[in-house]
Amino acid sequence: MMELSTPTTLQAATLREAMSVSAQRLDLYHRVLEQIQAVPGVESAGIIGDLFIGNPREQVLTVERDEGTVSERLRRARGEVSTNFFKAIGTPLRRGRFFSIGDGPDAPPVAIINEAMARRSWPGHDPVGRRFKLGPRDSDEPWYTVVGVVADMRLQGQEREPVPQIFVSLAQTPPQSADLVIRTSSDNPLAMSGALRAAVRRVEKHAPIYGVAPLEERLGSYLAQRRFQTWLLTGFSLVALLMAAVGIYGLIQYSIATRTQEIGLRMAIGAQAGDIFRMIIREGLMLSLTGLALGLVGAWWLGRAGSSLLFGVTATDPLTFMTVSVLLTAVATAACYFPARRAMTVDPIVALRQE
Repeated sequence: MMELSTPTTLQAATLREAMSVSAQRLDLYHRVLEQIQAVPGVESAGIIGDLFIGNPREQVLTVERDEGTVSERLRRARGEVSTNFFKAIGTPLRRGRFFSIGDGPDAPPVAIINEAMARRSWPGHDPVGRRFKLGPRDSDEPWYTVVGVVADMRLQGQEREPVPQIFVSLAQTPPQSADLVIRTSSDNPLAMSGALRAAVRRVEKHAPIYGVAPLEERLGSYLAQRRFQTWLLTGFSLVALLMAAVGIYGLIQYSIATRTQEIGLRMAIGAQAGDIFRMIIREGLMLSLTGLALGLVGAWWLGRAGSSLLFGVTATDPLTFMTVSVLLTAVATAACYFPARRAMTVDPIVALRQE
């Protein structure tokens, strides 16, 4: 992934100058993509104005529906993408088509939306062929026709729900700066950074390139805080598990110490060592399972409060609850095992002589 900025700006530009600058940007991006595609090892390359969403703005959006034109405020994101962007990043097409060469500056404005946008603006209907505009109903903003729907991308972070997103053709609205997304066949993409930089320099030697990095590395930097929080919670969980095991062990051990005469009496009237072992294990597990049941109820009730930190799993995920239950039961069994083994060695005569 590369961050590229064009050396031109639109400050204090007339309409004609702005159109000229847009054409220059578009020509620059097209030539850069041609040079990038020619680099050995590059499978596909695409451009997007800004890959990662910072803070989506809430703006008025007007959409055409069966019941008429509707204007509403919507928190959404917008990105300018080239024809091969979705192929390069691997985002699947759900309905319609991707952008094509025909979606140029002189063609009617078209857009691709994500599934979150489709659910929000056209619930229960196919949005392909529908129109919308970025502004109120009486604004002078152009109408966009939806030509495709792509899968949701979590560009704000994996733990956040995807926001409605609109993708417009880069050929119709070339951005001032852009992210180059490059898919390669190389096992070491960073080894190609020199060749990729050289490809851009052949087109525009003064074009600022802010960095070349694997997409996994860029994603890793966004996930660093969540990863630290996860490791911290894991550490606390292990400490809590150890304390629970020590607590169960201590409780069962104390129970045996106070019931020495009872255990001796049971053995004196015919109870076998195995019977004593099973009794101690059964009583210890009954206490542990009761606490586990109460804990699961509390976890189910409180889990919703931390649902915003979860990705790929719900706050009441059955597999997670089952795994934790098995783990805690195993720890409780292990904590009861050693006191139960000690209870088996109690000498009935010595136990009955104790006061």
